[in-house]
Amino acid sequence: MLVHMIHPILFLTLLLLSCSTPKGNVFIIDNSYVGPVVIVFEQDISDTVILNNQLEKRFFVPSSGILEVKDHLEIGVQGTDKFYYGIDSDSTEISQVFNWKDLDSTKTYVTGISVGKYYGTIDASNVNKNPVSYGVFFVGTKGEVELYSQNFDAGRYLTAYQ
Repeated sequence: MLVHMIHPILFLTLLLLSCSTPKGNVFIIDNSYVGPVVIVFEQDISDTVILNNQLEKRFFVPSSGILEVKDHLEIGVQGTDKFYYGIDSDSTEISQVFNWKDLDSTKTYVTGISVGKYYGTIDASNVNKNPVSYGVFFVGTKGEVELYSQNFDAGRYLTAYQ
């Protein structure tokens, strides 16, 4: 009887071990960039994604800080996204933090990840315009992130996409 139970348990164990879960997104950011990174979702472009074993999506953030992607990304899921300065993920990793008030003021971080929709100014001239789906995160030292997040104006980056 014990032998008959081992086979199903072994099968289920192997099945669970063979299943892979998504690792999240990898954002590779231009070495000198600090400020908001705005991700404009649902753009009619060819994907700039490189898949690594079909588990990881890599995106190269241009020096403008505006990344256009074909689909809506799941970003900001705690611990699943990775951020790097450089030209590939072997470069310098940037720590993602969620509570940045007491951080070292000399180190660079990624924080403030959020998603939303930009509707623009609602008036008679643009009442039929579609909202723009976007995500944003901030790259910089504690002081830079505070400055950029306090002065962030989505319209500055997204009006052209309506």
